Amino acid sequence: MTWTRPTLAELVDKSVDDFDGRLPGADARLPVGVLPGLARAKAEGENELYGAIAFLADQLFDDTAEDEFLDRRGAEFGVFRKLPSFAGGPASIAGNAGMVVTAGTVVQRSDGVSYSVTADVAIGAGGAATLNLKAQDAGAAGNAAAGTKLQLQTGLAGVQNVAIVSAPGLTGGADVEDDDAYRARIIERKQNPPQAGAPPDYVRWAKEVPGVTRAWAVRNAGAGNTVTVYAMLDDANAAYGGFPQGTNGVAAGETRGTAATGDQLTVANYIFGGRQPITGLVYVCSPIANPQNFTIKGVPPALQAAVSTAIAEALNDGGSPGGTNYIDDIEAAIKAAAAGNHFLIVSPTVDIVNPAGRFPTLGVITWQYP
Repeated sequence: MTWTRPTLAELVDKSVDDFDGRLPGADARLPVGVLPGLARAKAEGENELYGAIAFLADQLFDDTAEDEFLDRRGAEFGVFRKLPSFAGGPASIAGNAGMVVTAGTVVQRSDGVSYSVTADVAIGAGGAATLNLKAQDAGAAGNAAAGTKLQLQTGLAGVQNVAIVSAPGLTGGADVEDDDAYRARIIERKQNPPQAGAPPDYVRWAKEVPGVTRAWAVRNAGAGNTVTVYAMLDDANAAYGGFPQGTNGVAAGETRGTAATGDQLTVANYIFGGRQPITGLVYVCSPIANPQNFTIKGVPPALQAAVSTAIAEALNDGGSPGGTNYIDDIEAAIKAAAAGNHFLIVSPTVDIVNPAGRFPTLGVITWQYP
């Protein structure tokens, strides 16, 4: 039988009735007196106890547990909350040949985010060197696009005081996993028990990497016993539409293929590190953007920006590499944003089927109005 928590008003009424029933001749409903105050105080105390019971009941289930209670439920299945991670990557710097930039040298972005050089680097004969940097603080704020300027915090003789972030940028920084994302992984693990390398296993492994929010696994996408894992980092790489920043490839320790770089290498190394079956050759790839153009009739100019956002979100939320975006999902998104205005999708008129490895994005919208 379903348990319903009583409201405070119901508890007050019950408390008043209790006083009246136990004290013959008393009236706890009088506007002034000791009994109404006592009844109210008793009811409020009971209300807090009921609240605690309701909270603890929620902690018994994965879909409602929070914070440390959710951590405990995940730990029972070997699924742990992803901690914040540090961004890192290459940056170029110029100077006189032979000058050394020592490990621990600090460079800073214009907004105050700082990075440390992880190893000594000597300026080469061409007057340049590549620094390997790591953010001093964990989190997505440490990610930086290629071309970003970084200022040396301590001047070095014979070395320019500005470093430039190299491709693919400073990547890999992610904030601590929130409850909703963590909860989804716990439920996914329970619904898809480990199967010694089935596609759901690769998806789960990829999503255990800080920053990775979605992943897909494809069997035999290449020659032989290969698995291709596609990943998206929707929050950490929001500036890039969620697409990984790096080059596709295999783990650094895999000798049968070209090593990936950037985000793809981080995911590949994690899967390679004692998780994948020993014979599998795993490539980690970024999906390829597949822009979709639309022609839409009937949306007023004042609502076109909102409709554009709705279409982009529908493509993203319903997209997968090589998957299908259903036209009725896109129509529903436009309807919600069109504020009651009638509209017509002139094109496309059928479901969008993305080629293998391609992920849908919004291209150009041609508006027809009135």
